[in-house]
Amino acid sequence: MLRSEDRLLGPDLTLPAVGRDRKIGQIELAQGDRIRFGENLPQFRIRNGTRGMIERIGPADRETKLAIRLDDGRLIEAPWTSLVREQLEGLLLPPRITLAYAGTAYSVQGRTSAAAVLYIAKPTDAREIYVALTRHKIDAHVVAERGRLDASIQRRQPDVHVAPADILIREQLFTEARTYIEKINVADHVEDRIEFMRTGRINLPRTSEAGRLNLGRVALVAKRLCEVAREATSERPLIMPAWRLFEGVRQMRRQVAERLAEVVQVIRARIELRGKERTVPREWDIGR
Repeated sequence: MLRSEDRLLGPDLTLPAVGRDRKIGQIELAQGDRIRFGENLPQFRIRNGTRGMIERIGPADRETKLAIRLDDGRLIEAPWTSLVREQLEGLLLPPRITLAYAGTAYSVQGRTSAAAVLYIAKPTDAREIYVALTRHKIDAHVVAERGRLDASIQRRQPDVHVAPADILIREQLFTEARTYIEKINVADHVEDRIEFMRTGRINLPRTSEAGRLNLGRVALVAKRLCEVAREATSERPLIMPAWRLFEGVRQMRRQVAERLAEVVQVIRARIELRGKERTVPREWDIGR
């Protein structure tokens, strides 16, 4: 469609890139494509989420060079391989760039357009629906995965082989849109948040075996691991016996693994309990 409207010019070039799933793949780009940067590039004064349009793209000096007009009006001209953050030796990843024709609801928060299409592939909540359906000026369309909604309804029907009616599909979608899924973090599971911030400890009176989970100690051990690794890879010699270094690293790794396993187990149980309590659908406030 973009080519039929002469919005894309020239051939498509296939280039290596890191996608939204953080996996290395291929991206096809042409003159006129809109792209989105997925990381900060201080050398170009580009922030994560910056968008722009490709004004020129093509081979130059044995590599692909681009001219990108950013949304703030600046023009960036650089080889494709230079559109990355500074990386450690041996970790030469391709640019973290994706096409910018679609994005998550929260990634386009604050933007407006003539029309918007909301694609619902998994359960959502009222906050995300509100953000997504307030981006348009004229038209808005909602596209939902009917197969997922069908399966959710059929699990509650006496006969799972009967296809749900359209009215039930819409009601299931409306139910999700009325639901508020609260965000939960570690601080929701402590009695004294100030004390938790100061010490990193989580008191668990109901769990006699675990006693207390000291996240502060976990963070300290992780910090020491990083210091040992940095010292071991520095140019200056490490002044300690090798056996002591390896034994210290082994003990610290074991402590971190044990503590993190306890943290994950307890917090997972708390999240499941809080999730069941908080995902009860709430009726719309008719007075608003």
